[in-house]
Amino acid sequence: MLYAGVDTHKKYSRIVVTDHLGYQVGQASLANDMDSFSDFFLKLGEPTRSVVEAGRDWGIICEMLDNIGTEPTLGNPLKTK
Repeated sequence: MLYAGVDTHKKYSRIVVTDHLGYQVGQASLANDMDSFSDFFLKLGEPTRSVVEAGRDWGIICEMLDNIGTEPTLGNPLKTK
């Protein structure tokens, strides 16, 4: 299982992926569209859980992540380091 932290912005998202031991296995700055997200997560080749910070576009990003099977979770930005 891999874990992805998704930092959303207006036009792009910054993603960092770690393995179960906490080692970074991937990172990207992606346009906030389905094609970019699908390509990135499909190349990982493993089931992935993701955390999205609550913000302006969190609903759209969570829906995209859910549609490609990454098990998104909404994170509280005041409690996330």
